[in-house]
Amino acid sequence: MADDNKRNGKFWAQALDRAHLGLWDWNLSAGDCYYSPTWSKMLGYEPGELANTPDLWLKLTHPDDRQRAQESGDRHIAGLVDSIETELRLRHKNGHWVWVLDRG
Repeated sequence: MADDNKRNGKFWAQALDRAHLGLWDWNLSAGDCYYSPTWSKMLGYEPGELANTPDLWLKLTHPDDRQRAQESGDRHIAGLVDSIETELRLRHKNGHWVWVLDRG
């Protein structure tokens, strides 16, 4: 069973990486956020280089996109919508902006 879980975890990590899909998971009760290695790599960072804080993505979000992205997340957390889908720009480590489609 443990081997199956490990194999499944490795499979999904490789699938996300090969598809160039970054994954994030916000644990509201714990107050932390997980950003997958591919998410970090999309922005030029090594896995583990960025803090696993919920406000990280907002700090990296283009100023013109912040309010819209924040409102989208707030509506979801408040239970007003089942999911979010927002296009926004995130700051790459080298300083340029990367367009992403954020779904959650």
